[in-house]
Amino acid sequence: METKRSSILDFLSEKNIIEIPIWQREFIWGESQIVQLYEDIESVMHTPTLSTHFFGFIIHQLSPTMFSNTKLIDGQQRLIAVSIFLCALCNHFQAEGYKKALLFTGHTPQKLAKIRCLNQFNDEYQNILINEDFAYMENSSYSKLYRFFFDKIESNTYVLEEYFNALKKFEIIEVQLSERDNAQLIYDSINSTGVKLDNFEKIKNYVFMGLEDDEQFELWEKYWKPLEQLFVLDENLFNQFMISYISMQTEKGVSESNLNISFNKFYNYKRKYKKANEIISELFKFAQYFIRIKNADFTEEISVEMEKITALYDRPELYAFLFEITDDFQSGLIPQKIYIDILVNTYNYLKFAEEKKEKINFSGLSKTISRMLAQKYEQGN
Repeated sequence: METKRSSILDFLSEKNIIEIPIWQREFIWGESQIVQLYEDIESVMHTPTLSTHFFGFIIHQLSPTMFSNTKLIDGQQRLIAVSIFLCALCNHFQAEGYKKALLFTGHTPQKLAKIRCLNQFNDEYQNILINEDFAYMENSSYSKLYRFFFDKIESNTYVLEEYFNALKKFEIIEVQLSERDNAQLIYDSINSTGVKLDNFEKIKNYVFMGLEDDEQFELWEKYWKPLEQLFVLDENLFNQFMISYISMQTEKGVSESNLNISFNKFYNYKRKYKKANEIISELFKFAQYFIRIKNADFTEEISVEMEKITALYDRPELYAFLFEITDDFQSGLIPQKIYIDILVNTYNYLKFAEEKKEKINFSGLSKTISRMLAQKYEQGN
């Protein structure tokens, strides 16, 4: 690992291609961060005695095959915002030379932006930089960002050099990782100025950082993108599922405060004998069970019983219990009649425990239900 201080402009001018991996989230800076960036630029312009303005860490890893290419580990939000600001700035002042040097790769005859977002938003971002007409696309976070900056620049009387002199003072600490460095550990240990990551993002980053590019694409397309769509980025719902799922897998207490650590331990243990896509495939399967249980998305007879149970006791330990019996049912290990009987007995047990104010023990419940059903079906009922 190498570290050095440089300006954000130096970083952009020195790099040929900056790849943003597919697992990183899309651009999510809101109005407050965007306004703050522009106000910081203005503040630096108004303070000529200021030598530097700290702009956070940029963590990247050089490509093993192409020296001038780099994979971005942390700093996406700031780089995207600054690049679009520079695009708006150069378009306003018709400074094509600056734009080409800072925002486009010089190693190809065609005009290609040097920052490559390896996800479905790449074309949208590239079009903003290449053709300003795309800045007026509806429902585009990139176009809104461009229009905000362009309008600010147009409404002020600053000259191009004033903006560039200010940005030259935007100092970053550039952390360049080698192939041997643990990107995840370094990423977690540095307090960046970016938007705080939630558990969903931390878990995704932990899984994807340890994979080769081809593995990342396969895992993203087959499992992680559908997983995101299941939860529609609802952090609370995702947290509830993950707490339930890891509790089922490890039989240890998991809470929202230790969810990230608990997942890392669980995932590391699984990786000793399973591939990443096998682990996430199974996680995705149980995530679908979770959503179906939450929405009572079964046949009518099953749904009635499921709704009664979850209305009575909506807790992670219940879902951990329901995951196992639902998986047995979906796998054909138990028929629908037995599955419904288990749900009925589960509801009766929970109702009785609630009325008597007794502690609920799902491990004991599982054993009790197994005995009850065994006796019932031995009698031919």
